[in-house]
Amino acid sequence: MDNTKENIKLYTLESNGAAPLYKMNTALSDALRSGIQHSNPIDPLGTWNVPKDLNSGLAGLCLFRGQCSWDAFKTLALCSSGEDVTREITLEDNRITLPALKGLLRSDQEPPSFQSGLHGYTRKNGSATATFPATSISDGTNLPNLAEVYYLFYDPCVDSAGVDKSNMTHWRAYKGRFQFCIQTLKAISDSASKDGLTKDGTTMTLINSAANLDWNQATRGNYSAFCTKVDGEEEDFCVSEALMQSLASHMSSIFNTTAIFNDSDLRDIQYSSEWGPLLTGPIYRNCADDMIPRIAFFRDMLEGITYSLTNKFRNNENDIEQVYGTFTHVHTVVLVDFRWLILPIALWSMIVIFFFSTIVTTRNTPMWKSSPLPLLSLTSSDITPASEERIRKEAKKTWMELRWKQIGWQMLHTTEERGVKREEPQGRGELVMDL
Repeated sequence: MDNTKENIKLYTLESNGAAPLYKMNTALSDALRSGIQHSNPIDPLGTWNVPKDLNSGLAGLCLFRGQCSWDAFKTLALCSSGEDVTREITLEDNRITLPALKGLLRSDQEPPSFQSGLHGYTRKNGSATATFPATSISDGTNLPNLAEVYYLFYDPCVDSAGVDKSNMTHWRAYKGRFQFCIQTLKAISDSASKDGLTKDGTTMTLINSAANLDWNQATRGNYSAFCTKVDGEEEDFCVSEALMQSLASHMSSIFNTTAIFNDSDLRDIQYSSEWGPLLTGPIYRNCADDMIPRIAFFRDMLEGITYSLTNKFRNNENDIEQVYGTFTHVHTVVLVDFRWLILPIALWSMIVIFFFSTIVTTRNTPMWKSSPLPLLSLTSSDITPASEERIRKEAKKTWMELRWKQIGWQMLHTTEERGVKREEPQGRGELVMDL
């Protein structure tokens, strides 16, 4: 499996004579935005369609027309999870809030109907200008989460009497996590193009994702990075510490959004940023559309972001790796098991042999002439008795015929030689039956 080279770098270095600063490049920024945009339906009542395309950035080199498959391989990816944290909602100074969002809202700001905020990864010795709280460390790993997204929103679907924002039971809260993980993928190509490169025809299947990993801090390319070792892999999987903070900062500029409304149908809703309609898409849906919990739509939005960013990670021009597989050419054949024909063929052979042997052994001597008795019955009593052998020889070369005479049927003796055509009987009173 070859990663296609699209000259995409995860970050670029800018030097101002002091400590190096990192800035996300345009491709990665677009991937983040694309993941959010395509994870939301245009119509709130439309079909929820999260693009979970694992094929982007990967192409299979299948030189023959047929099916090619590759052994399962591991790759660095971004994983997400989401949970309902409504239990953490508190009431402080007559304001309903979420502890994780308290520092992200000004004290003089009117309490919003919807608030989203982000905690992002921050380097220990990094810049002190980070505008977001640091992330925590999830269970099973020692690498801090890349980002943690919090939602606090008033739910008009639970307030049938009107908009009562003072009641805590009318509010909901969600929490989402982004963390680096190792994915195991399986690739299959069902067809090949003329040049053997199958990008659109490659089907990628996600076998599993592992986020419970042991990471260690190391130096890669003069930059600080977190690396992890996976069983069965010779190389370490590493992610730049600068990239983590840069990506978290960019996500913070998107997820720190608020919205205000007073009508339960949201006709007067106002957003603090252009991302408001997309961020609220998973939660503010038609109240009659409650067959699928809104937390599921929230998780789908997070997954759409992870898929989009992961696909761009794999396009790194400095991280090309080949994975060898197996080519299978499919032919259309008819498979016949001839073993069941053994018994019928054996019976047929026995019957054929029997009939042919009968024809061969009785061709010169009809069965009714195998006995000399007919000859003896026609022999006059005055003929000197002959030996048995002589009678047998005489019977083999003698023709016996049944002829119809006026007095009835009679067996007549003839001395015509074998193979000589006899004249057909003529007349009404004579019939020859050659037995």
